[in-house]
Amino acid sequence: MSEKWKIKSGGVIFYIAMAFLSLLYILPPIFLIVSSFKSSLQISLEMSTIFAFLPHGSMTLDNYRYIFDILNVGKYFSNSFISSAGTIIFAVMFNGMMGYALGMLSFKGKNLLLRLVIMLLIVPSEAVLVNRMVVVSKLALINNIWALILPFMATPFYIFLFYQHFRGMPVDLMNSAVIDGCSYPGIFFRIMLPLSKPVIATVSILLFVKRWGDVAWPAMVTRTEAIKVLPLAMQSFYGDRNDWGSIFALGTVLTVPVLILFIIFQKQFIESIAMTGIKE
Repeated sequence: MSEKWKIKSGGVIFYIAMAFLSLLYILPPIFLIVSSFKSSLQISLEMSTIFAFLPHGSMTLDNYRYIFDILNVGKYFSNSFISSAGTIIFAVMFNGMMGYALGMLSFKGKNLLLRLVIMLLIVPSEAVLVNRMVVVSKLALINNIWALILPFMATPFYIFLFYQHFRGMPVDLMNSAVIDGCSYPGIFFRIMLPLSKPVIATVSILLFVKRWGDVAWPAMVTRTEAIKVLPLAMQSFYGDRNDWGSIFALGTVLTVPVLILFIIFQKQFIESIAMTGIKE
């Protein structure tokens, strides 16, 4: 009985600890979203109480009306969405084709190219910001929405992720398609890409989170309000004033799309991470 009691008590302690850790992750976004419906005065008064996490007191949409009507957040949201979605589309295509070639095709220099991709994995993205800026400047893309998309079409990490996925695909499937007269690009677009939903979901989520919340690169290539994105808007707004209700509303607009994307594709995301054993 004592042995069983120890096992059960150990399990209870484990689940209590996990529940406590879960709260540490869940409470900040709850506080953010709930506070976005409160006035700055109410937020200040409830900051050190349990009511800060509850829909308590006067709950209004005034903060959202202010940021969308006065601050033109809808335009910044549109810029962030276009740049992030465009980057995902191009990245899935280019990284996917590269991973498909390295994982399933045989050609001269393949091993050297794969080693180069693996070597580039250890280079932090911040180390090539200046080089990237020079290239974008030479292409006359400064203050252009394409400057937020084109530099991120190919990334070693995502190439390797696709490579890991395609390396585990049955080669017989490709050989059968070749015998039937399908070209290698046709095999990729018609067969392999539709079978790659888990890894596509993983790349899309990881890339969306990075691009959606990026501040450094947009700050380097943005010169006017025309292509200003949400993180830059929030940075400038936070520095200009201490209207906490509006700041939390803007933070919610910045956070909720990422949560929705993960909720929709969490099954494919977890499946892909489990299959490849890779994490960023």
